[in-house]
Amino acid sequence: MYETENQRVAKTDGPSKKFEGYFAKQFRDWDVPVERIVDLGYTPPLCDYFTIIPEGGAVPGMACFFELLTTSEAELPLDDVEPEILSELARYGETLPQIHAGFVLNFRSCPDRKIVYISGVDLKNYVDSNPEEATLSDEFLLQYGISMPMEKATPRARKALKMNIPQFLLAIHEADLVRWRVVAATAETAVAALAAA
Repeated sequence: MYETENQRVAKTDGPSKKFEGYFAKQFRDWDVPVERIVDLGYTPPLCDYFTIIPEGGAVPGMACFFELLTTSEAELPLDDVEPEILSELARYGETLPQIHAGFVLNFRSCPDRKIVYISGVDLKNYVDSNPEEATLSDEFLLQYGISMPMEKATPRARKALKMNIPQFLLAIHEADLVRWRVVAATAETAVAALAAA
């Protein structure tokens, strides 16, 4: 899907394009700004979309960076994850607690429209710890992934669903805050151990 010579090729297959349009529309339907990062050919873009949400609303102030991946497989093939994008999203996610960067995975073969977010930090940890794995295990995704909350498009709708974007952003924010607390506690323990030695 991508070329390796520092030039990223647009995902032009129908399901990927359809999901990208659907994803962006869901944000706009909730009046949450989201912008497509356009590949101008000079340097590869960090990811597909970003959003910056100011302080003061129902969702805390944050910046989010999303790389969208669509697969027809039951588990995400790790070959679909571009290493440079994975490294950059992990690096962004480790910058500040208000910056969230990761992958939105669309498992289009699942009948329940399975859409899951996983942070770049968590996905990079998995890839680095499991170099022999060809796919992202379902167990890992259940533990670290955040399912996209879905609801009826209208109260009378029988099948049409829409993403609950505010709830999704809050879930990402809360999950990253937990990770930041663990990192801070680990650092404090290490400092205390050094001071006691």
